[in-house]
Formats: sequence, C-alpha cells, structure tokens
Amino acid sequence: MEEALAGKARVSFLDNLENNLKALEGRAERDPEALRAEAENRAAERAAALGRAPFEQALKSSPFGGALIASARRTGHERRIPVRPSWIDAVLRLEATVNGASRKLELQARAGGVDAVCFDAAGAEERREVVELDSGAACADALAVRWLDALAAERSSIAPVLDSPDDL
Repeated sequence: MEEALAGKARVSFLDNLENNLKALEGRAERDPEALRAEAENRAAERAAALGRAPFEQALKSSPFGGALIASARRTGHERRIPVRPSWIDAVLRLEATVNGASRKLELQARAGGVDAVCFDAAGAEERREVVELDSGAACADALAVRWLDALAAERSSIAPVLDSPDDL
C-alpha cells in the first residue's frame, strides 16, 4: 500500500517537474515585447497599490467607517430599507435592497484619498465623491442620508398605482 502511494507521489512530482520545465521554456520563447509590457503592468499595479496603501489603512482604522455604518443602518431602519455592511479587501461596502434590486455604496481607497462610490442595480457607477476620513460623524451621517434618500425616492417612484380600493 505504501509503495503504491510512494509511486503515485513520484509520478505526481515528475509530472509537476515536467510541467514546470515546459512552462519555463514557453516563457522563454514568448515575445520579448510582451514580457516587457507585462513587467511594466506589474510595476504600475505595484506603484498604484503602494500609493493606495496608507489610505486603505486609514479607512480601516478611522472612526468614519463605523459612524457611516451606524448612520446608514439607523437611517435605513427609519426608511424601512435594510442595509448590510461588509468589508471586501480594503473596500467598505454598504448594500441596500430596494424593490428587489441591490444598490451599493462603497468607500474605496485611491492614491490621493478615499472616494464614496454609488452603484445602481446593474452595478454601474452612478456617482463618486471624495470623502475626508477625519471629517467626523456628521459627514458620515450626511453621506448615509443622501444615499438612502435617493433610494427611498426611487422606491416611492416605482410604487404601484392603485386605481381603486378593490386593487388591494
């Protein structure tokens, strides 16, 4: 039994080694221009990540995020709109469901600061605004109210029109 497992491990190791060698040969045969472009893309992505890093850390540690979550949940409860917060990597996402469609507000770090981005039900960006993380709870409250007021207005504009009491 052990010999069968050892043989299987050797075959697996040899297959893995062969695949790695083929991959290295294929990479060496690739176009040098494509390799240069790939290296430039990696360097640009790394530079962008390094530029965002301090703002991502500030977003995660600032009290603004907690104030925004609390305000959005409270305001959503008042308007009968459930709000679900979540962290996805370094993005704070607030998601609300209106008329069966999910709408999102995300706080996204970028190289120059943090943006609040609103998305429609299809996932397309509706608007973007700069957020100052040290602006306090009042600004977080104002942002949550603006976002949820727009959703509440949309919900009331789509509400069905009843022609008579019999439609109830």
